Amino acid sequence: MLPRRAVTGRWLAITLLGIVLMGAVSCGGVGPCELPLYTNLPQLTTYSDSLVSIMYPSDWEVDEEFTGYAGDGVTMGFLVTDSTETTSCNLVIEDLPGAMSAEEYNKLGQLALEYFDEYHKICQEVIYIDGLEAVKSIYEFEFIGISARQMQIALVNGMEGWAFTFSTAPSLWDQWAYTFDFMANSIQID
Repeated sequence: MLPRRAVTGRWLAITLLGIVLMGAVSCGGVGPCELPLYTNLPQLTTYSDSLVSIMYPSDWEVDEEFTGYAGDGVTMGFLVTDSTETTSCNLVIEDLPGAMSAEEYNKLGQLALEYFDEYHKICQEVIYIDGLEAVKSIYEFEFIGISARQMQIALVNGMEGWAFTFSTAPSLWDQWAYTFDFMANSIQID
């Protein structure tokens, strides 16, 4: 059996990259997102660089190996994760092939989702992040035997697609959903 860090850290990276490199999910037939009842927010701190700032739990760590990686038109904006590496947030920025809306960018992800077992879209809605139209999607899936629930914010900034992905185990969703939503609402595009 692999050490816990190797299994969970790798599944997060593979899972997050698999979805966000293709964008978020499509709009087909689901309603607006409703969160579980309010839970207390953890103590927060701010991640900030030349592109973006976002608040995140102060006991999470920035993964320096992930942050700043670039290649083939894709930049890893950041990855912050809790100490168990089962809950995280990341940003992937990719060059777009042409002008498109957030909803069009969001639909590109539908192609990637065909590869995940037990994929189920829970909700989707149009929101605004720092004045930019975005699509917020919440979905659940299984990948290489590991289940995850994610909230993804897909937006277009100029000729780039930005995908913020907040991920945790389905059993931990109620604990983290409100924090994820608060984090999303704290995003500032620099």
